[in-house]
Amino acid sequence: MNLGLLLHIVLSCTNLMPPEDSVRRVRQGEVFTISLPSSIGTGYTWQLARPADSTHLTFMSKRYIAANDLDGGPGTDQFTFRAVKKGRVRLRFQYVRPWEKTLPKDTRYQTFSITIF
Repeated sequence: MNLGLLLHIVLSCTNLMPPEDSVRRVRQGEVFTISLPSSIGTGYTWQLARPADSTHLTFMSKRYIAANDLDGGPGTDQFTFRAVKKGRVRLRFQYVRPWEKTLPKDTRYQTFSITIF
């Protein structure tokens, strides 16, 4: 087992995440990615809690990248955006089971403050 996979498993299992509010600085016109540890086999996936501010950002894609060849194993939800206008934007992600109609009280969130310069 490689160190990256081990670290991902430990972070996923202990529910350790980056600080609640992560800060990013990107240039206007830059394409950037936000990656969040995920485990598709649990049914959970990261989603934007609300749509991105389309004045400043263009949402380009979301994809799941498996950490290995094990079905349902750990991986990463990867969101790609283009910074289109200078300013500040907050992106809030929630870790949910998409088919559930109400969010559990213990829903995990991750917020990113994006400064476009």
